[in-house]
Amino acid sequence: MTDPMTSLRRIAANRKGFSIASDRNIAFSGELGEIDMTTSATLSGANISEKTALRIAAVWIANTLIADEVSSLVFKLIERDDKKRLPVQPESLRPLWDMANPDQATNEWIATSSLSLTLWGDSLTQLGWLSNGSLGRMWPIDPSNVQRTRLDDQGIRLTVPGQGVLENHPGARPEFMSIPLFRLPGQLTPMSPVKYAAELLGLGASYDRMAALLAGRGFNPAAILTFGAGIEDDVAEKFSARLTRLHGGASNRGKVAVIGGTDPKLQPFSMSLADAQFMAQNDRVFSLTMALWRVPPTVVGMVDKPSTWGTGVAEFARGLERFTLRPIVQRLQTGVETYITKWVDPGLQWRGRFDSLLSAAPKDRAEIQRLNLANGMTSEERVLAQNDEPPFDEEETRYSPLSQATVVDRNLARLRQQAEVYGTLIRSGVTPDAAAAVAGFDPETLVSLGLRPVTLAVNPVEDPDAPPPPPDSPKSQPIDLTVNVDLPAVSITNEAQPAPEAAVRKVRKQIKRDTEGNIAEIVETEE
Repeated sequence: MTDPMTSLRRIAANRKGFSIASDRNIAFSGELGEIDMTTSATLSGANISEKTALRIAAVWIANTLIADEVSSLVFKLIERDDKKRLPVQPESLRPLWDMANPDQATNEWIATSSLSLTLWGDSLTQLGWLSNGSLGRMWPIDPSNVQRTRLDDQGIRLTVPGQGVLENHPGARPEFMSIPLFRLPGQLTPMSPVKYAAELLGLGASYDRMAALLAGRGFNPAAILTFGAGIEDDVAEKFSARLTRLHGGASNRGKVAVIGGTDPKLQPFSMSLADAQFMAQNDRVFSLTMALWRVPPTVVGMVDKPSTWGTGVAEFARGLERFTLRPIVQRLQTGVETYITKWVDPGLQWRGRFDSLLSAAPKDRAEIQRLNLANGMTSEERVLAQNDEPPFDEEETRYSPLSQATVVDRNLARLRQQAEVYGTLIRSGVTPDAAAAVAGFDPETLVSLGLRPVTLAVNPVEDPDAPPPPPDSPKSQPIDLTVNVDLPAVSITNEAQPAPEAAVRKVRKQIKRDTEGNIAEIVETEE
């Protein structure tokens, strides 16, 4: 057994001085991926304030939801040619099914890679290879501040300030794994979804400031004071300033103001137009931010919003899987097989097991699987795989409903149909080989079944040590297993068939005479 400390030393020696950095700051939004709800600036130059908290919550919900769903899938290593798709756990690829690194299990590393894809558009992982060619560790790399350089041999150099340099060369075992989400033509750096989200957050913050400026210019006062008689402008300004000073803002609620004049009436607004515009824009930005990561509104609790993603919970969940989760999973699968399994065992595949049926209601899923199984459109192994269950053992008891055809019943029904077609073609004068090809029979199987004329000679093998047979015993003769399936031709006509000829009778006649010589009696007897 290998000493764990020895393996760690090998990993450290193969890192080429590349250090793993730990940062307590949450990498989320902004140009460099930072987040600060009070002081951080977006790409548009707007500070993120408390007013944009819900927009930031939308980004958080979308990305963590995708990361949770992707990391909860069952990822397995399977042989490429294995029809039963049984999982394997090779020791040379332990980080893919046990611990990715000393700090993360495999599912935690998958969640980190998913967040890296959906936030920065790129998942970077340092690959710690051992001297025997096995994979020792997988270390995630923060992609927010890396530099990529194209080398002369078309390789890529990855430079991380303060950590080190990693290089990938064509035909050589890679030092790091790069999984891009989207990449424009001619660009080494993938597209970052969080930058577009930051622009969207900055747009919302700019709109908030514009609404506040409109209210500050008197476009929409918070209340209207009216009098029964006309007043001068300077008196109106005096009353307005006094009310603003005493009642303006949430901190002045409950204060008493004495207003003079004839029949004054104060009409306050429960929500100003600027506040209404802010709420509408805030709700709009929330839904747009969720749509940026293709998250259906129903998934995040927006059940009152109409959507074209589907009409029920199962349809929404299936849409989330098809349009949101599956692209992420496929990119992770391709990256692992390109950068890792290709260099350890090319015959292995790394697959995440999930099916759209798993997102449906259990009753609907069971009904779909039952119909497919009854119609021969699937198999027991595929149904078990969809439910993430192992295949049946040979000694395991299985039950089948009486109304559902079993595998044996379906095979017998298909065999009867093939036999009927085969016999019809033979009676029509088609050669046995051609009839077998049309009916779907294997000619070799037909020989063994005796459906074609064939003679098999079975001769016993003589044993030199066996005693000789008795002198009166007959010698072994070949067994003739000839089966003739040539049938007479059948003609169909409307003419009446001739009556069969009368059978030939052999009769003996005996004549008896009287005393005078006349014929007295003739006796006939049949032979």
